[in-house]
Order: sequence, then structure tokens, then C-alpha cells
Amino acid sequence: QGQGQGQGQGQMPSSMCQAFVLEVGKSSYNNQKLLTAPEPSLNCPTVCGPACRLNTDWASAADTFEVVVSGTHVSVRRLDKPIGWGMGLRIPCCKARSATPTPSPTLVPTATATPTATTTATPTGTILPTSTPTSTFTATVVPTATGSSTSTATPTLTAIATATPTQSS
Repeated sequence: QGQGQGQGQGQMPSSMCQAFVLEVGKSSYNNQKLLTAPEPSLNCPTVCGPACRLNTDWASAADTFEVVVSGTHVSVRRLDKPIGWGMGLRIPCCKARSATPTPSPTLVPTATATPTATTTATPTGTILPTSTPTSTFTATVVPTATGSSTSTATPTLTAIATATPTQSS
């Protein structure tokens, strides 16, 4: 619950967090002081004595404190004596580091190929007669292309012969 379990005197809480100083201040008449934490992820040492405190006033005093964090509620209680304290108590704590979001990928445009076709026709042909001509015939040529749009196409021409018989007198 945000409590710095296992954090002894003079030790800062986990290095996986952002340093934060809990400004407790004085408690002249009571040996316990209740505070509101700035956020619920506060992590403080459970016990803080002379080697742990950050205040410079009364730095050599033996005052030792228990720190309990529950959500945004913080309880600081003096452990060495059942009386208050006159120092401006400052306790090292830390706030959980906010997760750094993974950056979105940067979209970089890439070149796109624009297909171009260059066709060089080299006619070749085969004449196929449909019947055996006796005199003259007329040829019908049907072109067929081979290749693709990305290469040079060489159409193959196939001629289909149609015989037209003529009468001789």
C-alpha cells in the first residue's frame, strides 16, 4: 500500500522511483501527525531516524519516526519518546515513476514503382491453311502477344488461311 517495507534507517526507498521529500514539519504537542500525500503512489521508509531525515535543524537529535502511507493518507509517529518534536521534519520518499509510453512508429513514405511498358513488335507468322488451295487464297492474320507489361513483348502472329477456290475456264 505504498509503504516502504524493508527500508531501514538512512536508506532511501527504491531507486526505481522519482525522489520526493515529504515535508512533515513540527508537531509540538502530539507524537503523531497526519498528512495528505500529494499522490497515492508515495513510497517512504517505514522507520526514519537521524541518518534518514533530510532536515538540517536538530540534525543530531535522536528522534526516530514511524511512517505509514495508505493511499493518500500519511501517518508520522515519533517512536523514541511519547512526545511531539520541534524540528522541521523532512523525510525522503519517492513517487512511482510514470511509465514512459512507447513511442509510435514514425511513418516514412517509401518510393512506389510506377510500371511502364515498352513494346517492341517483331512480327513472326505462321500461315495455316484451312483447306488445300487450288489457286489463290486470302490470309487473315490474328496477332497474339506474349510477354508482360514489365518486359519487352514480342507478339507472335498466327495467320489463318482461308482458301477461296477459283474456277478456271
